[in-house]
Amino acid sequence: MLPIIERLFYTFSSWEEANENYLDGFAWWSCIDMQLPDSEYQRRVLSYERLQNDPILFDPLLWLTAEEAKPLGYTSDYKYLVTGRNTCTIVRYRGEQGGGLVIPETLDGNSVTQIGRRAFYHNTGFTGTLTIPSSVIIIDEGAFEGCEGFTGDLIIPENVTTIGVDAFYDCVGFSGSLVLPESITTIDRSAFNGCQGISGSLVLPGNITTVGGYAFARCAAITNLVIPASLTIIDAGTFFRCKSLVVAEFLGDAPELVYEHEHAFENCAPDFHIIYNPDASGWSTPEWNGLPAFPKEN
Repeated sequence: MLPIIERLFYTFSSWEEANENYLDGFAWWSCIDMQLPDSEYQRRVLSYERLQNDPILFDPLLWLTAEEAKPLGYTSDYKYLVTGRNTCTIVRYRGEQGGGLVIPETLDGNSVTQIGRRAFYHNTGFTGTLTIPSSVIIIDEGAFEGCEGFTGDLIIPENVTTIGVDAFYDCVGFSGSLVLPESITTIDRSAFNGCQGISGSLVLPGNITTVGGYAFARCAAITNLVIPASLTIIDAGTFFRCKSLVVAEFLGDAPELVYEHEHAFENCAPDFHIIYNPDASGWSTPEWNGLPAFPKEN
């Protein structure tokens, strides 16, 4: 158990925060209605409350002791975790909200290489643009989830390789383009789900290999899409309810479509169709997997 406890110390600021995160994750992945009084979720809540009453198992001083040994840092606006030689992860935003947000490239001399899990979760007071520094490599799970007020373009800087689960989930305020750099290889499940204002053309990076299910679901203002040859699997619901999406251009061979509950392109524009490279394999005309598909004209 010691490696697990050590990881908890490095990730959360208290037993309460660790337990809340665990219960949220349990309910999400188990698809449990948290309000039902006899649910497994409620039983685990009761178990946690019993643990709180045990002075040995639930010792708040244990966490305070561990806090002294953690390589944590604090500025007026940020809590961060030192992760290597002169690098750090933003753990929590502690500053004021309002207007735009420019995330610093360094904190106390440490290069910001990662936006940590839920670091800006449901910070709803921002009303301007979001600027992410070029030092960032990973945007982790739920990093900006529910940040409704950001406006303008969403520009992911060069060097970012991974965008985690729910990273920008329901960031409804963005009102311009989504710009993705070539460095990205992974966009996880529901990363941009519900970013309703992102508009125009979306070009997936040429090195991307993984796009999780529902990654761009409900991005209702995207009109056209370019998918590189590197992406060979399109997961369930990836572009579900992209109501303005008219054309998806595939640059490589026909990918595998993963069907669960919703088709990858279900509820797109009424005239939605696919354009593909006539030299690529696996395609068919006038339909491919039930979708209108046509070779690109030279």
